[in-house]
Amino acid sequence: MAATLRSDLCGVRCCHEKLSFEIPAGCENGCSRHGQCTLENGEYRCDCIEGWAGSDCSISLEMNCKDNIDNDGDGMTDCSDSECCSHPACSEHIMCLSSNDPVEVLLRKQPPSVTASFYQRVKFLIEENSVQSYAHMDEYSENIFWNSFTPWVTFLPDLAEI
Repeated sequence: MAATLRSDLCGVRCCHEKLSFEIPAGCENGCSRHGQCTLENGEYRCDCIEGWAGSDCSISLEMNCKDNIDNDGDGMTDCSDSECCSHPACSEHIMCLSSNDPVEVLLRKQPPSVTASFYQRVKFLIEENSVQSYAHMDEYSENIFWNSFTPWVTFLPDLAEI
């Protein structure tokens, strides 16, 4: 492609005497051979073929959602992979159920007092119809939280010994 002369890009690379030479670079990594490079509104972008995503079409997507195999190599099989959530076999899978927005959940509730404990301030995350839809409230309590908490202060040396 030929360079185009532009006078509005001074301050950018290739600027000389208030004239700038813009050399089109095309699409990143040539769309990784998994897409079509297009020029739209003065910008290059990749239109990925089915099964590929990302700005350069380098991310493989799960396409077979019923074989219980990690076909795209991302460590997740079928319904555990977000790409399969629109597949009928996965629509009711726990990993595909959408979670509420934490901000919306907080706005529906009375805010905790300024003296509320950490547990009291974040327990909205695990309450019914909240953010963590698969959490079981009976597995969480303030006592369990504090019993497993070891404050960092216990690791400081006694100042009298210094």
